[in-house]
Amino acid sequence: MSEKPKAAEPENLAMIEKRRIEAEILKHVYDTLVASHGEAAAQATIAESVRRSAIEQARRFADAGAHVEPMESFVTRRMLDGLDAFWRLRSWTDISALPAARREKVLPYILRWAEGGADLSGEDAYHGMSQMMAMRDAAVRACQPYDLVLSPVAPCVQFPAEFAGPTNDPARPLEHIGFTVAFNMSEQPAISVNAGWTRDGMPIGLQVAGRRFDDLGVLRAARAWEAMRGPQRPWPRID
Repeated sequence: MSEKPKAAEPENLAMIEKRRIEAEILKHVYDTLVASHGEAAAQATIAESVRRSAIEQARRFADAGAHVEPMESFVTRRMLDGLDAFWRLRSWTDISALPAARREKVLPYILRWAEGGADLSGEDAYHGMSQMMAMRDAAVRACQPYDLVLSPVAPCVQFPAEFAGPTNDPARPLEHIGFTVAFNMSEQPAISVNAGWTRDGMPIGLQVAGRRFDDLGVLRAARAWEAMRGPQRPWPRID
């Protein structure tokens, strides 16, 4: 028997080494190379208020001393369609196995979307999965020259509460994740923080993404933005 007890296995196998973070991790932005990724991602239409906000975010980082330059979108229509096909097929595999009574409880929007995977083949699933890998490679490659990437969180600001998603169209289910989904595939750290408000008082998100394993750099940049953006409005109250 081993003389030393074996360390407990981590619950999250994708976790990285734990690091201590000081209370004040950053007071200003250093000479950091930042890409402002504010253009249309995956053919999504960007709300004008979101576009203006992205430009303002880049300007403030530049004023604080960062070197900022624009970045072209690296998420393609083919990548999103492949991702959509793979997820439809996977979801239909699960949903179709449900008893009829349980299947009736599935949100109709999700059911219609998943049904699009009923006739997809194993080859379709393979090609869809390959586009997820292509998205990962494109994200890592595009971000490599930069320390950080700034972008909106979503191209839209709000949508009706009755909608299942921003488009409410099962044929166009992923238009709103063009700025964020690639970093899920590439396992790059990313954070969403409030960037400002529309004229109607709706919040607009800023996404800060970094290189793989540079979680601390992303947290520092987010903290720096919180210092730049000024006072925040009170949280809304629901009486």
